[in-house]
Amino acid sequence: MKKIFSVLLLLTLSAGFFQARAFEEDDYYDYPNDLGLSYGFFPLQDLFGGIVAAFVAIPAGASGNKSELKSIGVIGLSYNRTASKLLDLGGVVNFSRVSVNSYKKDEDPSGTINSTSIDFYLAMFTLKLYWFRYPAVAMYSKFGLGGGVVGASSVVTDNWGRHDRSPYSVGFFPAAQISPVCVEAGGRLRVFAELGFGMEGIGNFGLKYYF
Repeated sequence: MKKIFSVLLLLTLSAGFFQARAFEEDDYYDYPNDLGLSYGFFPLQDLFGGIVAAFVAIPAGASGNKSELKSIGVIGLSYNRTASKLLDLGGVVNFSRVSVNSYKKDEDPSGTINSTSIDFYLAMFTLKLYWFRYPAVAMYSKFGLGGGVVGASSVVTDNWGRHDRSPYSVGFFPAAQISPVCVEAGGRLRVFAELGFGMEGIGNFGLKYYF
């Protein structure tokens, strides 16, 4: 999956740089809105999944078990509006899923004894402060704050292959993101990449369109 996203990033980056119509200085006010679609790596949700793997998915005293953590990353949809040349205000909604499987030691995956799936739905208000904003490229820092809902369910398989599914449980949690180094490039259609820490991941990249 990471290879596919890398190829898409290269293709969209090339498309952004070679658009026939370049952004002009006044376009930030002629097109003050943007919609973005993004994908993030290694979000804070993965750390939560690791805690579940250590203390929940593997019961206390079950030292003969091993665990496996899988994450789909973070898929996000964002909206921003230009407040000034150096300031954007907006919001983002995200979805991520972490799966934790615990197995009996030295057995193949068919010997799964516990499978836990954790879904995260979050929404954050965002603020972007631009270091500079030129027609073809811009650099900024982004800050987000909000909250979300987490839902989890587990399936336990016994030695005879019988399954016992637990009820879907729901909870609430705060959400935040700090991305000090972010860049975007292109025309009205732009690619962007953000480096930081929080619910959108250590690395977050995608496409945005100004309108």
